Amino acid sequence: MNAYGNTLASPLDALGIVGGASNLVTATFTNNILIGILTLALNAGRYSIVSDCNLMSHVDNLPVGPHGMVTNYAGFVNTNSGLYWLNASSPARGAAFITSCGPVDFFGRAQSTVTDVGAFQYNSVYASDSRVLDPSPALPDYWSLPARPPPPAGLRALDPNQH
Repeated sequence: MNAYGNTLASPLDALGIVGGASNLVTATFTNNILIGILTLALNAGRYSIVSDCNLMSHVDNLPVGPHGMVTNYAGFVNTNSGLYWLNASSPARGAAFITSCGPVDFFGRAQSTVTDVGAFQYNSVYASDSRVLDPSPALPDYWSLPARPPPPAGLRALDPNQH
């Protein structure tokens, strides 16, 4: 089991690992934000847990690792609006093990390195997002990213001395 670049931020009772009956199962947790996880449940079996570069509020049975952070503050833009993007002050920024990531990001774009812990890399456009990702509208597009407006077209400079 490998868990790289996830954001789990809700009051979960447990995150579980099932050990192998005869074979050793290794679980690797790297570059994750784990806020509200109360315990890492380990079923019977043989397992090894490797953990580093995670931001977590508290996880029983999951080692912090030499580069891990224990904090209740993840620095999300607005969890009440469903915006789990990182804000500028997030401790997750610049805290990732850069090559521990999947081949694509949350949105399916190719990636070979990351800088920030969690599912979403910091971006100033995301950090100023004010949408409410509300599940009630018909055919919502929850994960379309906010975009900067296109630059104005057809403008020309005027001489301030001319009226």
